[in-house]
Amino acid sequence: MQAFIEGALTSLSRFDLIDALDILIISVMIYYLLKLASRSRAMQVLKGIGLVFVISRLTEWLRLQAVTWVFNYLINAGALVLIVLFQPEIRRGLEQIGRGKIFDSLQSQQGMETSGELIRAMLNMSKQRVGALIAVQRKVALGDILETGTEINGRVSAPLIETIFKTGTALHDGAMVIDGDTILAASCFLPLTSRQDLPQELGTRHRAGIGLSEISDAVVFIVSEETGQISAVVEGKLMRNLSAGGIRRLLMDGEEDKQDGEKNRLFAKVKNRRKKTS
Repeated sequence: MQAFIEGALTSLSRFDLIDALDILIISVMIYYLLKLASRSRAMQVLKGIGLVFVISRLTEWLRLQAVTWVFNYLINAGALVLIVLFQPEIRRGLEQIGRGKIFDSLQSQQGMETSGELIRAMLNMSKQRVGALIAVQRKVALGDILETGTEINGRVSAPLIETIFKTGTALHDGAMVIDGDTILAASCFLPLTSRQDLPQELGTRHRAGIGLSEISDAVVFIVSEETGQISAVVEGKLMRNLSAGGIRRLLMDGEEDKQDGEKNRLFAKVKNRRKKTS
């Protein structure tokens, strides 16, 4: 014990500003890597990798040579496998770093402008009875959904959104996925909900929006081509006949709601607003 204490004191005596900077840089890198991973289902894979690592160390301690060799081989080949499996997530993460999006706030001026463009597009499509299905990505990345559509990677703007959903265009069928100020993809396929308690008048777009919200934290907006009504779905909860104010609150307050549990209060406010106006 005394030897350990002496060794620790010796190490601390050699600790200088460069060592502190070194530790700080590594800590920041690990923090943002975990932050990026937590935005997708990659976090579950990382947990699995951690479990494999623990088991490999356990088998090594128990001197199970054959099992240890297999696990060590899996770990050594794991880096290449991860790069192949998560190539889309890695690419989007690097793009976000390059654009500085990791440090952006949804309350920023840019966020407000993006919300304004999205709201304007939905209101215009509502007036013209143009059907639309738009998923706004939040914490959980929609990598599997993006692979089913056509990559766009264009800045959010009302004319672009309206053009994509215009009847007869190549990408009007399916869902659009938006992350921040970027339209990631269009014509994406969403999983349909299996719920049997939904109103009969709800069509495929509504059922697809509910289906996606059941497996992710995305906010899904639906514009009905029959009625022009704008709806939104979060965590399987459907809100119909939204106004511009209701849409803006969902877009701008969504991130805070995820952190402090205010999402239920948001739904209550929208419902109360609808009751007052009806």
